[in-house]
Amino acid sequence: MSFDTIEEMPKKDKIAIEQAKELLKEHTLCEFCLGSLLATLSGDAPWELGRKMLELLSKEKGVVGENAIKGLSGECSVCKGLVPSVLPELINKALVSLSKLELDSFKSGTKLPADIVEREDELRARHGMWTAESLKVVINKYADEIIASKTGLDVKSDKPDVLVSFDFIRKEVEVIPASVYVFGRYRKLKRGLYQTRWVPEAEGTIESYIGDIMKAAFEAEDYKLHAAGREDFDVRMLGRGRPFVMELIKPRKRRVNLEELERKINSKLEGVVQVSDLKKASKKTVILIKESSSLMRKIYLAKVTVEGKISLESLKKLEKELSNRLIRQKTPTRVLHRRADLLREKMVYKVSTKPLSESSFEMTIECDGGLYIKELIDGDGGRTKPSVSEILGEKAFCSELDVIDIIVPDELMREVEVHG
Repeated sequence: MSFDTIEEMPKKDKIAIEQAKELLKEHTLCEFCLGSLLATLSGDAPWELGRKMLELLSKEKGVVGENAIKGLSGECSVCKGLVPSVLPELINKALVSLSKLELDSFKSGTKLPADIVEREDELRARHGMWTAESLKVVINKYADEIIASKTGLDVKSDKPDVLVSFDFIRKEVEVIPASVYVFGRYRKLKRGLYQTRWVPEAEGTIESYIGDIMKAAFEAEDYKLHAAGREDFDVRMLGRGRPFVMELIKPRKRRVNLEELERKINSKLEGVVQVSDLKKASKKTVILIKESSSLMRKIYLAKVTVEGKISLESLKKLEKELSNRLIRQKTPTRVLHRRADLLREKMVYKVSTKPLSESSFEMTIECDGGLYIKELIDGDGGRTKPSVSEILGEKAFCSELDVIDIIVPDELMREVEVHG
């Protein structure tokens, strides 16, 4: 609005001033609350529109009539003066917090006391202003504009680096960095390690070994490992490694050189854990990893011991009868205490064997993800059918097991490449 009097107003803005007069006959309103009610009547920023209307009507009191307007100053009928008195201070606090973070984009959000929202709704209903813009939206737009102008950051509604939350209930501002997601593969080079920190007795885990180093690099508050399945405590993860995403929670840094980070992790964890192919990812990658885990084919190398003696003919029979075979497997006895007793059907695609001694052999198995290999070998008391024990006619058990490859679906890798 580039005019100084009501007479200079273009026709479209005179509609707004007439609406403002009607509102101010009954209510005292600040520029934010008035602007939110008039926002759809002008192309101006709502707070600027509200301020200009108040200035014009204040100048034109004599023309409009002293008694025609209830009040142009005093406590706002809607927010009770809370917004104009508190918002500048909260924005200054936000600017200080943002200056300590590494980011490119942000978005503002607002929490208002319930009584303000109720008074806003009542006023809109009373005057039939159903298309008015909400006070929250106006505050968010105002804060976005001020912060962007002072910092040069981009305002991003979808997936901003940081959410700036203005809490008018507690009169505080919270700057909440969005999580950073890093995709990679890990190789577990020694047995006797749990994957995640949920195991109470586990001092060192895959999650904590990798996560502690990443947490320091990103200056994050915490971290969480999202992996494509898990290997048992006594099983190594070899080959190209298991796909995972590490979520860095509330990081202060976002621009970390992942090649250098990869080298640092591998140097510190040499002989224990190794990571590769670190790339920036997204929350969608986490979802895809969880959804795709059972669709990933796995290749295992197992050392099998039997009670009797094993002939080459028996091993050839095992390869033939177990390859391209549907396995019906009930939840293993050893995990029934924490998992539902379900019947799963999984495919074994290929089996090859190599004799080690008269009572032991190596077995390479390519199969669906989610197949329990130890039970495929010992039969779990008949809960897995067919099994190595059943086919050989001898009691067999897995003495050592390694995952030697995980075949990742193309969709997951495409998603990673998009965010890499």
